[in-house]
Amino acid sequence: KLGEKQIVASIGDNKFCSLVEAYEAANDADTIVIEDEIYVTNNQKIVNEKDIIIDINGNTIYNCAEGGLFVNKANLSIKDSLDNGLILSYSGQTIKNNAEATLEILNGNYKITRIRGNILSNYGTTNIRNGNFYSSIDCKNVEHPILRNSGSGILNIYDGKIKITQSLY
Repeated sequence: KLGEKQIVASIGDNKFCSLVEAYEAANDADTIVIEDEIYVTNNQKIVNEKDIIIDINGNTIYNCAEGGLFVNKANLSIKDSLDNGLILSYSGQTIKNNAEATLEILNGNYKITRIRGNILSNYGTTNIRNGNFYSSIDCKNVEHPILRNSGSGILNIYDGKIKITQSLY
């Protein structure tokens, strides 16, 4: 309705109008459920220092932030309870997993639409349990891969529907 704020995320019975508001209210072990599509811009990036779960819940998160959507410094899990949602990256790196941090990707769809950028830059430990990672751009002209494992990062890919249609390094 006109004039009403759009609810885009929840933690239990608490509703939030932005992913940043939900993150700020979250405690360790909370699950932030995405309730509607979200467009993330430069001033909405989340630097995670908590042990939380993001449930895409069949929705789409559009990353339009140059600096990325999530910078993980603790323990972050990403899942999609409906298995038909999407994290779509228009720019930059979407998820940066810092050294000493752990990222669990349980399932979901991750797509990049820009030549410069990637879905994941891993410097810590990332466990991909299941998911689809793909690109809508010509692979031979891409400067950065969809998944990037850097330095002493540990990238574990387990059984499941891991579909990578672009480079991995």
